[in-house]
Amino acid sequence: MKLTAKLIIAVTLLLQAYSSSAVAANLLTNGSFEALKFEGNWTYISNPNKAENLGLGWTWSDGSAMEFWNTPFLGVTADHGTKIAELNAHGGTSQYSFYQNFNTVAGQSYDYSFAYRARSNNRETFHLGITRYFDDDSQSLIDNIFYGDHIKGQWKTAKGSFVAKGSSSRIGFWSDDAAGDTTGNLLDNVTVVNALPEPGSLALLALGLIALGASRRRIKAL
Repeated sequence: MKLTAKLIIAVTLLLQAYSSSAVAANLLTNGSFEALKFEGNWTYISNPNKAENLGLGWTWSDGSAMEFWNTPFLGVTADHGTKIAELNAHGGTSQYSFYQNFNTVAGQSYDYSFAYRARSNNRETFHLGITRYFDDDSQSLIDNIFYGDHIKGQWKTAKGSFVAKGSSSRIGFWSDDAAGDTTGNLLDNVTVVNALPEPGSLALLALGLIALGASRRRIKAL
């Protein structure tokens, strides 16, 4: 079998293996909120130090809290696993929030996604922010995306991407909690992963390898 044909087969098998097995690891801890084990339908934690000691991955500022559900509960089934988190679960006008820091590489592209839905009515709203807090004085990456399009009774998935500017970044959610507008936003399956090469990029790489192999064969033949 000629060298070029062997190289084509090898590259094809490599691409097939990549496409079938390339599942990027979530850079977040407890992105699906499964880590906390508890009895009953729900629980909440108001002390961020306790959350850190429990290894929940997420934390928040003073005056906030995180509520967790075991599902199915109140007609809601988790988008991933069995547990979900509820933002601004206790009403009022406070800007309930939680966030998580994660390691990044400056210049690397990352994809993020999460599932969200309204709990009680379609007026429920919240915000997403992704910032950097190491290696750069300017904080904004994705400073504020407003989500007001979710509806009661149905999960939606948000997706996006960003390029890290330092060795650590932060993803956070916070409520838009005007008096009487909401009792909670439901969140699940939060992921941040290294961006995988597009199929077109992989194809170009394969063509380059094949061309390189062909050129080497021609040089040997001279």
